[in-house]
Amino acid sequence: MSELLMEGKTPENWAKQLLEHGVRVSPRLLRTRARETGNYYQIGNLMLLSPEQIEALLMPGRPQADQRA
Repeated sequence: MSELLMEGKTPENWAKQLLEHGVRVSPRLLRTRARETGNYYQIGNLMLLSPEQIEALLMPGRPQADQRA
């Protein structure tokens, strides 16, 4: 199975996982930042973020566009 499908998560899933580590961030903010920077994968209406992309979104400043499929 594709690494993206195994490791990629929706913004909602990432928000829940980050909350478990004490980081409060809304799925909407993750989705907005991902679209602004191009750091996401789109499959139909489904947005998936890889661990590398979520890390780039959480870094200070504006991350550069990574990969977009």
